[in-house]
Amino acid sequence: VLAVDAAHVTTLNNYAALLIERARSASEGDAMGLLGRAKALLYKAQALAPGFPAYNLACVAGIQLARFGPTGAARDKLVSECKFSLLEAWRAGGIPSANDLAQDEDLAAVRDEL
Repeated sequence: VLAVDAAHVTTLNNYAALLIERARSASEGDAMGLLGRAKALLYKAQALAPGFPAYNLACVAGIQLARFGPTGAARDKLVSECKFSLLEAWRAGGIPSANDLAQDEDLAAVRDEL
């Protein structure tokens, strides 16, 4: 689909979700690359349909925090990205219930800061 329509938002989002899933079981180096690719696809989708991929962007930031344990400014940047993306998802009506948010392991690293 992307070969025919590089701006197909649903496909961009779904492909990113696939990369996120692959990153869960990948080595640290591979996971970093997969999450970076996923984030790039999600930002492209976000530019085309603001809010639609925002929840997945929040999840990527949460996974990066948990998996790579950045500190200082790098950590603050990812926490801010996560919060901003969750707000964008809420504005677009694409945020799960409070119960689902509380149980989403992708957000565990930032849950106390939300």
